Amino acid sequence: MISCPGCGFLMSDDERRCSSCSPDDAMGPDDGHSRFDLDAVESGAGGLSAGAPSTALLERRAPVVTPMPEHVQYRERGRGGRRNLVVALLALVLLSAGVVTGLDGRGPLAGPMVDAGFAEPPAVRIPAEWVGVSSDEGRFRAALPHGAEPLGEGLTGFSTRVGDGAALTVFSTDFDLGPAGMEPYRSTAGVDELVDRIGVTFGLGDEVVRREVRAAEGWATDAVYVTDDGVTTRARFHLARDRLHVLTTTGPDSAMDQLDEVHPRMLSEFRLE
Repeated sequence: MISCPGCGFLMSDDERRCSSCSPDDAMGPDDGHSRFDLDAVESGAGGLSAGAPSTALLERRAPVVTPMPEHVQYRERGRGGRRNLVVALLALVLLSAGVVTGLDGRGPLAGPMVDAGFAEPPAVRIPAEWVGVSSDEGRFRAALPHGAEPLGEGLTGFSTRVGDGAALTVFSTDFDLGPAGMEPYRSTAGVDELVDRIGVTFGLGDEVVRREVRAAEGWATDAVYVTDDGVTTRARFHLARDRLHVLTTTGPDSAMDQLDEVHPRMLSEFRLE
C-alpha cells in the first residue's frame, strides 16, 4: 500500500491516484473489472481466493503523525504591533505628564527641572510634616504645617508661610471686648457682623461665598474671599466661649488645588480648650 500524492489516503501499489482524486477511468491499470465489482470479488478476482471470507479495504485516512490540540489559536497578523503601539503611547503620556508637572514646579521631576533652570520654583510648597500649636489665651489647640510661628500685632495665634503670599493661619480674638462685650454677638446675625469686621480689617478682598456651618458648640460660618490680583482666602469663623476663632488658607489661584487639600485637615484638627 502507498499514500496518494494528492490527499495522503492509502491506495494500492499499482494506482497513480486514489478514487477521490481521479475519475473512475483513470484509476490504475484496466483489468476488465471495476474495483468495486462485487462479482469479481466473489469469483476471486483481485487475488482473493474463492470461498474465503472476503473483506475489501477500499481506503482509510492516513495516520496523523503529530496529534493536533483540541483548540488552536493563531496569532492575528499585526496584533503584537498594536499592543506595542499602545504601550508606547501610554509611556509617552506618562512622560509628558511628568514633564508638565515638573515645569509647573510640582511632581517627581520638579526638583531636577527647577535645579536645571527649566522651571520656576512652585508658588506654594506645603511641608509634609505638621506640628501641634496651642494657646491658653486663645483657648484652642490646632495643627499647622512645619514652620508655624506666633502672630504679632497683638493677635493670639500662629501662621505657617508656604510660599510668596501664601499661608495657613489660626488665631482667636475677642476684639478686646471681654465676655460681657461679646455677649451681643452670640447668634448667627452676630457672627455675620463679626465676619464683616474681619474682612474689612484684614483686607481679605471681595467676599464671594458665605454659608452657615453647624458646630458642636457655638456658631460657625465659612467664607471665601478673592482679591483683584488673584489671591484667594478660605476662612472658617467659629464663635464659642466668648471668642471668635478664625482658620484661614491664603494663596494665589494657581496654588488653590494644593491649599484646598490641606484646608480640611486644618479644620478637622482644631479643638477648643
